Amino acid sequence: MNKIILDLEFCKMAKNELEAREICKHEIIQIGAVKLDSQNKIIDSFNMLVKPCYSNISKKVERLTHISNEMVSDAPDFIYAMDQFFSWIGQEPFIMYSWSMTDKEVMRDEAMLRGYNDHRLLRSLIYWMDLQKMVDETIGVEKQLSLENVLRGVDIVFEGQQHSALDDARNTAYIFQIMQDKTSFSRKMRPIVDLFAPKEEVTFTLGNLFSGINLQLAAC
Repeated sequence: MNKIILDLEFCKMAKNELEAREICKHEIIQIGAVKLDSQNKIIDSFNMLVKPCYSNISKKVERLTHISNEMVSDAPDFIYAMDQFFSWIGQEPFIMYSWSMTDKEVMRDEAMLRGYNDHRLLRSLIYWMDLQKMVDETIGVEKQLSLENVLRGVDIVFEGQQHSALDDARNTAYIFQIMQDKTSFSRKMRPIVDLFAPKEEVTFTLGNLFSGINLQLAAC
């Protein structure tokens, strides 16, 4: 079975699109993914810009993603991009993975807004896996660790540009590959686990201090 490691970049739905915002709060502007085979080797990649239909890319999102309105002006719309994405996935059985479930929610909501109901999308939504949660459970932390912190924990330098969908997907896939050896992965992540572990609660109070002084005075 193939694994699809997905990452999305998106912008906020325009505030004046009140009806659309009831269904969908964001529009996808880039789909990036890598495909892993049954041996967890990366065998292919997908990268496509997507033109938002209701929104413009803000300067903040442009600075973060390096994607501008000009870059997506001639890009395909959501429906075409999704058709191309699922054609790339192919007919082989697959499981979708992403870092947190935010990408799932964004894709689900925009598909609902656009009336997109490809059977492979519906299957993806049922079997979608949260790799961030899997990492947290494997190493036993409650805090949701960032992709960058986990890469740092396993001594991997981020390859490419952060907040580029394909580069984020590829680096997420590296974590997926490494964590297949759970013992080695947990050992490498120990410094990060210790860093985010709850600190020992301090129970000493001023009341303890004065009660000790009062006991000494009573003994005099």
